[in-house]
Amino acid sequence: MENPTALRAILTAVAIVLAFLVIGYVGGYFWLGEASEDPFGNDHTPLFRAYSTRRLVDLFKPLADIESFVRGRDVIVEVQVRRDEPPSKW
Repeated sequence: MENPTALRAILTAVAIVLAFLVIGYVGGYFWLGEASEDPFGNDHTPLFRAYSTRRLVDLFKPLADIESFVRGRDVIVEVQVRRDEPPSKW
């Protein structure tokens, strides 16, 4: 049988790593995207979050669904198209 102290240390390390991953995922959702809300404060219009690549849109779609549920309004994630840059190959 393994030492309970060693098992506790391993579980603590795993929990810390998972916490950092979750914090990074949620932080990336808000930091990497550009949000555009209704300037008049209308809560019935959807909130748009734009990301630079389709992969980021696919990655953050589950968080957009959670934000939509929590805020009680639609949150739409989309790829941001900039006219001054060539389209991304990703």
